[in-house]
Amino acid sequence: MVSEAWFIGGYVLLLLLVAVCLEWIARGSHERIHRAKTVGFRYHDHLNAWQCSEGTYLRHAETDRHARVARFRAEAKVCNGCRIKERCTDSDDGRELIHPLDGWPRSEMARFQRALSLSLIVLASLFCAIETVRQSAPPLRSFFLCGLLVGMALARRELRRVRETRLDPLQTD
Repeated sequence: MVSEAWFIGGYVLLLLLVAVCLEWIARGSHERIHRAKTVGFRYHDHLNAWQCSEGTYLRHAETDRHARVARFRAEAKVCNGCRIKERCTDSDDGRELIHPLDGWPRSEMARFQRALSLSLIVLASLFCAIETVRQSAPPLRSFFLCGLLVGMALARRELRRVRETRLDPLQTD
């Protein structure tokens, strides 16, 4: 029974570790994807425009509040005459960049990751609660009770963060 308790304890620790590491991994992935989509482009805040490597500006074309993105587009006649058009875009309407209005903390990817982390934490807490009741040895019971308390604290934090990422479609940044 002791070896089973250690196995479950290790599994609980693994679940909690994965839950905590998920945001770090997902945040890095989110930022890498955004950087890949804008490689070769530079944003000019004072112009609210992106500039390509050839010097053409992609001006703000529209903001889609429902999809939570801003679209920037270059003039078609400039892009269609560009020497690197084939490597840049296949559109005859000019290059378009889509930029999310929300940063990582409020993105849908963050919300999904936090819900996944919350699920893992709840599962780990459930294992700890069951083992706290099952174990008769005070040290093991204390270990699982501590795991339950840590899991509850982490679950509360993740639940708050999931709620914070709810998107208001009328929100403007």
